[in-house]
Amino acid sequence: MSRRFHRVQPPAVASVAGGGDQVSGLDHWMLRIPSFFRKMALFCLPALLLSCSRAAAPEVKVDKANAMRLLEAFLKIDRRESGQPGAKRAAEFIQRTAQGYGLDARIDSFQEDTADGPKTFHNVCFEVKGKSSRFVVVGSHFDAKKFAGFKFEGANDSGSSTATLLEVARALAKSGVVPPYTVKFVCFDGEECVYDYTGNDGLHGSKRAAAAMDLKDCAAMLLLDMMGDRGLNLTVPRDSDPRLAAALFAIAKQSGLEAAWFSSNMLDDHIPFQEKGVPSLDLIDFAYGPNNAYWHSSEDTLDKLSADSLGLVGDATLRLLLTMPDILGR
Repeated sequence: MSRRFHRVQPPAVASVAGGGDQVSGLDHWMLRIPSFFRKMALFCLPALLLSCSRAAAPEVKVDKANAMRLLEAFLKIDRRESGQPGAKRAAEFIQRTAQGYGLDARIDSFQEDTADGPKTFHNVCFEVKGKSSRFVVVGSHFDAKKFAGFKFEGANDSGSSTATLLEVARALAKSGVVPPYTVKFVCFDGEECVYDYTGNDGLHGSKRAAAAMDLKDCAAMLLLDMMGDRGLNLTVPRDSDPRLAAALFAIAKQSGLEAAWFSSNMLDDHIPFQEKGVPSLDLIDFAYGPNNAYWHSSEDTLDKLSADSLGLVGDATLRLLLTMPDILGR
């Protein structure tokens, strides 16, 4: 995860319902309600629906110990920078792990000219079928930032989200519960930029996936990134869909997960989907260490992370997936 402060757009309303006016597809009656009350309704309604659906929605939980085991195994793969052999080994690890859960995982390899020369990238894709042809994308990048001056382990960025995504997929596939929407899991290569985010530097895998998918039936996109910190506090970007954010905050209140609005938008792998009109939510903790000091440093190591944090975010992701029609009002 790199340089998240691009495209900063301070919210017009300094509240948890900020940005509500920008949501597309509002019902006709909502348009007749004054702006303040419309914002409050957009924020509160998903939380109310989520609370009412608790008894009806099936309960599926991740195994946080297994998520940590996956993380430990993933971090044994060295040199995960895009274009390096380690990135391909990481993609193959993800594929083997998902296949071990009975999922049809495939690697989508592609070449692109980048700011650092031609590179081959490897996305990994698999899915759990739902009751509907509509689907939700759950994504995480697995590549590591390239540094010349020190060894970068990338335990939190991108190990934590990759391991949690795999454990969410395992828990859902093995539960016997059929989600309301099909869940398409995508592990992205090439999220990290080498120099600065431009058209050919960064977000390679997510751009590729968003362009390849027919998104007319895509209900939402959930992105996991940097969420294993022992002092976990999800910092939800301001450009996140307010219905998804409201549902996450309701889940957080019930589970003890710390989550709050971030001060600005973030440039991350949800953007290529968001730009195509897909409601998106970035589950990220951009307060990693004192003043975010562990981010992109030699301090991003396994000892800073917690199985409890992986479990909290994994369970929240499953809850979002299993209640998605209620959250979106569809």
